[in-house]
Amino acid sequence: MMKKWFLVGVMLLLASSLVVGCGVPQEDYDAVVAERDAAQAEATSLQSELAGVQGELDDTKRDLSTTESNLATAESNLATANTRITSLESSASEARSQLNSMKADMTSSFTSLQEKLTVQAAILDYWNYAAKSTYSETSMEKYFTYTASFMVNTGTKIDAVGNAELSQLWENFITYAALDEVEMMISLTTLTDLINDLINQDTEAIDAKL
Repeated sequence: MMKKWFLVGVMLLLASSLVVGCGVPQEDYDAVVAERDAAQAEATSLQSELAGVQGELDDTKRDLSTTESNLATAESNLATANTRITSLESSASEARSQLNSMKADMTSSFTSLQEKLTVQAAILDYWNYAAKSTYSETSMEKYFTYTASFMVNTGTKIDAVGNAELSQLWENFITYAALDEVEMMISLTTLTDLINDLINQDTEAIDAKL
């Protein structure tokens, strides 16, 4: 742009020289010179404006570069956050699964313990009733009636426990009940010891899980 206006100025000078040499009036010459000076001033002003615009463009480029860098950082941070969220969601899902599994396991353990406690309570009630019975005809009749009821009700409870050894001891108790009272009570004692052991095992297992 500066070169262009310089050429214009040179041409004007040459033109003015020709005009003066040809006897052009002073007023016309002065007018041409004034136009030249105005053109040069305008060129200087335009050059200054161009420099200002260029500076603003450079600032804009720097701002754009900074913005792009910040955007790239933000995108990277977002990707990291998304990865972290995915990891946390996976951990939470695994924790929920473990908690549900533990809950189901504990529920099963408590149910099993409750079934054994029910059998234990029935057996202890029977021991208590047998200890209070006398050998009068009326008492013995009530005792045998209670024993029959005990066998029916407790057998169902033992089946619910699902322990093979316990079931076998119960079968022995039923068999001896019709044959030998002493053997019947011995088998009931063994049955009582086993149910107590099973309850202790369940209690220890539950304590270990808590």
